[in-house]
Amino acid sequence: MSQAIQKAFNLSPTLGDQLTSSALLVDQGRGWIDLGDLNALGIVQHDASLTRHDIAFVPDQGAPDSYLVNRFVEHATGSKKNRRRFTLGDMAYYNGLRRAECQASNGEYSMTYSFFHKFFGSGNCALLYSIFDGDAEDLRVFLEEERFPHGWEPKVRSGLGHTILFAQITTLMVEFNTHEKQKLRPGDHFYNQKLLKLKSQ
Repeated sequence: MSQAIQKAFNLSPTLGDQLTSSALLVDQGRGWIDLGDLNALGIVQHDASLTRHDIAFVPDQGAPDSYLVNRFVEHATGSKKNRRRFTLGDMAYYNGLRRAECQASNGEYSMTYSFFHKFFGSGNCALLYSIFDGDAEDLRVFLEEERFPHGWEPKVRSGLGHTILFAQITTLMVEFNTHEKQKLRPGDHFYNQKLLKLKSQ
């Protein structure tokens, strides 16, 4: 698994190994995992995801939520070569928005005192920013359709791949600029996950 994502995203071996290490926690001695194993809260899945509602409201975390994906993509404010792109500031802002709204509506919110999972969530933002160069449309395809855009290649072109040091530095930049009590941008509001329960009844 590590070798597969190293090749797909041009990751260094160390980073590939780190990102797949959680698989050891869910294989239960079988030597293999399936995608359903990744639903386990606190291993890979975490509250305040960019693309999925909290597990307390949507127990099956297998599929991304189209509304959340498109809402995320609309927060890209940068541009490059006539394409909308995320800045690191955009990533940190939306990360903070998701944490705040999830904490407000989820009585089982798990990230209040978990720096590990906050860091993990910021790491997701940092990787999307670096590997996709923040390209909003490429990210929409990747996150919603769960495939690579036609002709896509990782934007990190270094022969060493995307290194763990660079990933950690970028992650810290996102995390230290993520603020749950930030002033919301015009037009933004908290999404109330409790409405999901009402819709399902």
